[in-house]
Amino acid sequence: MVVVGGFRELGIGGDLITAVDGQKVADGEALQHALDRKRGGDTLSLTINRSGRTMKIDVKLGEAPRVL
Repeated sequence: MVVVGGFRELGIGGDLITAVDGQKVADGEALQHALDRKRGGDTLSLTINRSGRTMKIDVKLGEAPRVL
């Protein structure tokens, strides 16, 4: 973990999602709202930062398992 701005902890490594479907993602809540508008089988267009490089990727959402 690294502390950003004196209060925000971020994990080290992996991808940092900066936008979903062209809309800036400022925090985990914004990301959750974007996911709440989607269903299994939908595709998200993500803008990510990976190792200092910004790139766009498309991610197809899977179906949630059924609860019996």
